[in-house]
Amino acid sequence: MQIKNRNILFVIFLFFLTTLILTNGCNSSGILVKSLPENDKIFLNEVSLIITKQERKKFLSLTNQKDREIFKKEFWEKRDPDPGTEENEFKTEYYNRMRYANKYFRNGKKSGWKTDRGRIYMILGPPSQRRFYQGKIYSRSGERPLDSYPHIVWLYGNFPVIFVDYFQINDFKISPISARQIGMLNTVGIMLKPKVSREKIPMDFNIKLNKKSKGKILLSLTIPFSTISFTPEEGGLYNTTTIGVTLKIVRMKTKKEIVKKREFKIRLTEKDLDDMSDNYTIKFPIDLKQGKYVMTVILKNHTDNKETRKKIKFAIKN
Repeated sequence: MQIKNRNILFVIFLFFLTTLILTNGCNSSGILVKSLPENDKIFLNEVSLIITKQERKKFLSLTNQKDREIFKKEFWEKRDPDPGTEENEFKTEYYNRMRYANKYFRNGKKSGWKTDRGRIYMILGPPSQRRFYQGKIYSRSGERPLDSYPHIVWLYGNFPVIFVDYFQINDFKISPISARQIGMLNTVGIMLKPKVSREKIPMDFNIKLNKKSKGKILLSLTIPFSTISFTPEEGGLYNTTTIGVTLKIVRMKTKKEIVKKREFKIRLTEKDLDDMSDNYTIKFPIDLKQGKYVMTVILKNHTDNKETRKKIKFAIKN
């Protein structure tokens, strides 16, 4: 996992540092996590630095061990830089860094990889240079000191990462260089939204038919959000997909087939997804004559081009 391009490294660092500053390492609610088997809790804990919000939400929505094991396998496969080899170099390097961080950056009962130095090391690897300052570190202008506490500076190329021991107890916290940098980190964090598919299994959905008037019914399709694959738009502000709906309706008496098609575009921000209920509902009005029917409903997600279909029988009465 050596990073050859320093510009790429700089951008990745900004994205990761945004997470450290803005979230302060906070995890989401642990209610669902507590109900998981111990091995699955360990997995979620160990990959917390690299799992996306969508992936975490999906993992917590899985209800059986077989699906969770499939998820873990696919999670690492997505990150394998060379799928043609037996070894997953990314996974190997990730756990090597974790062992190193636990050995050298542990702070009391806190695992080394969960400290600020450990998390930076996990993501960026060893710095090109390390410097320790017992006294003051000055801003670039030299006008005033940033702090008068012990500092450690890691250099990645020409870009410094500064850790400060505010309480002088060997607990070094990451320190932003300036308020301007924090603003820049916010922007870069939005731009670098990970483009990992939300979901790899086909969509699931439920069908409900409601009679509106003579010969007219309303078809409602309810799709769990956890089974919908989204694509981040350029800039990372929105998640989009298009759901294609095809109805193949056969009247039992005449065997004549009626085909109806529509497309529904979904465009949501990350906050919208979090605030949404668990399901997305599509409503499709249908006008049919009296009789008995067999209807095949086909849904296609244009993000991953996967289809899901279900068949139902129903009757239209006076």
